[in-house]
Amino acid sequence: MDVERALNLCGGVARRPVLAGLGITDGQLRKAVRRGVEQPARGVYALPSASASDVAIVRSHQLLTCVSAAPFYSLWVVDESGPLHVHHVHHGGLLLPPHPHRPVASLADVLIHALRCRPWQESLVMVECAVARGDMTVGFLQDRLPGKRNGKAREVLR
Repeated sequence: MDVERALNLCGGVARRPVLAGLGITDGQLRKAVRRGVEQPARGVYALPSASASDVAIVRSHQLLTCVSAAPFYSLWVVDESGPLHVHHVHHGGLLLPPHPHRPVASLADVLIHALRCRPWQESLVMVECAVARGDMTVGFLQDRLPGKRNGKAREVLR
């Protein structure tokens, strides 16, 4: 696989370890940079067409989550406006590994973040979409929401 194809698979921007996982070597990366692939930060490579917001997310070691990741998973949303919802990779706290090539949390983590973050109507719409398509089960989410701090989320799932 060539660097441009790998970057396209990654949404236009990726860190070196992700590209290495796709079989891209350091030599290929050096040649690609000479041919026009951008290197906006050490270990970050981007196509010239990559969006500035996607580059910023990768540079900052963040993952899209909650309502900001809904378009990636084609989830229904009530309101997409407001600040970007991200998870800082260094902070831990994810239940499942993120998407292997894109800076997006797993579907389960996206839904759990929405249940904890958004008003009940908004999180319900996102969960209903995933459950109706068969991408998620209510039981799977309930099992991952123990304790008092998750009472609101469990009530939405009921």
